[in-house]
Amino acid sequence: MCDSLLKPAVVDTETAVQENKLRQAHYYNKGAKQLRPLQEGEQVRVQTEVGHHLYWTPASVMGQVKDRSYTVKLENGTILRRNQRHLRPSPGVSPKKEAIRVGDPQAPRLINTTPPTPASPDPQTAREVITTRCGRVIKRPAHLRDFV
Repeated sequence: MCDSLLKPAVVDTETAVQENKLRQAHYYNKGAKQLRPLQEGEQVRVQTEVGHHLYWTPASVMGQVKDRSYTVKLENGTILRRNQRHLRPSPGVSPKKEAIRVGDPQAPRLINTTPPTPASPDPQTAREVITTRCGRVIKRPAHLRDFV
């Protein structure tokens, strides 16, 4: 065995810990993006929790408290302080005045609210057009046309 391996070496733990923290912060913040600042009086939706359910409630921004913290006023007059991650800008007037539950399939969609137009039926087969809930036309496979 080599005698030099038995001699103690001084390890600078402070710089090693600091480098480790910087490396972890780099990978943690890799997908982060800067949110645009909200203006006073802007209409937003605030994520609130009722029981075990999350809702997006309409509100109005009163002002900015810190970098990502805002005070908002709900429609019922309640004033809350929320982080910007719990605020979403409203696209104008909401389709419903009540709160929308997060992940609710019955909630109105805020994008592409016009249903797609179904394709015209096949002239050879005088069958009615069957569509899915989202409006996509269901076409039967060609090998099943012999059967009714």
